Amino acid sequence: MHRISFTRLLVAAADTDEWEAAVAEQVRRVSSEPGTILYGFLRRGPDGSTLLPAPRDGFNEYLHFQCYQDPAAFDTHVANEKEWWTPLNAKFVKPPRYLERFEDVDTVACVTHEHFWKPDSTRNFSLHRFKVASDRAAAFEVEAKRQIDMVIENEPGTLLYGFIRRPDAAGGLLPKPVSGITEYLHFSAYKDEAAWDVHHTIEHREGDWAWGRVYRTFIASPLETEPVPAANILAATTRDADWPRS
Repeated sequence: MHRISFTRLLVAAADTDEWEAAVAEQVRRVSSEPGTILYGFLRRGPDGSTLLPAPRDGFNEYLHFQCYQDPAAFDTHVANEKEWWTPLNAKFVKPPRYLERFEDVDTVACVTHEHFWKPDSTRNFSLHRFKVASDRAAAFEVEAKRQIDMVIENEPGTLLYGFIRRPDAAGGLLPKPVSGITEYLHFSAYKDEAAWDVHHTIEHREGDWAWGRVYRTFIASPLETEPVPAANILAATTRDADWPRS
């Protein structure tokens, strides 16, 4: 995959309605791009989270994520949005932009399923920060890939599920990992309550291997989480893809 990114965007509260209407149209247009694998916008809550700080006074904040099949797909996307979306984006989004970008070499494993996300068609989105002792990172990644295989095999209603390894450097979204710790971003989204129930049941089942027990043996500190309920999903699009694994 190409240019996987997560960005915090700041929009003046007075511009919210116009901005969100433009976002809905932008995602509708992008949904016709066959090489755009992941693209969307989510409204953050007013109080911040254990992962990200609260928005500044007078602003609403949004999470924007995107990923493309390859450089050609990204070039097509940029060309498509140049005349319409690029000037609107510049008009409404205020500096600074807080961005973390990744490439295939950073992707442990990820799967997406084709879906057009709206508040009435998507249950939720979550973004987590995992901290794992670096001498256990390779073993953690083996188990994370096993979990992705479980999701692929059993969970058609899981729209997005993946793990990306952060570089050993500060990004625009998060600070640099501390020495001896390897960090991962874990993200997930579900089509509806039934899809979530299937995922939760498998993840926490008794007896057999279960991710809900396994990951807790690796994390070096409590998870940091940015939860996004259905009501805060403005619009997003995903396409069927089992992303390349590093």
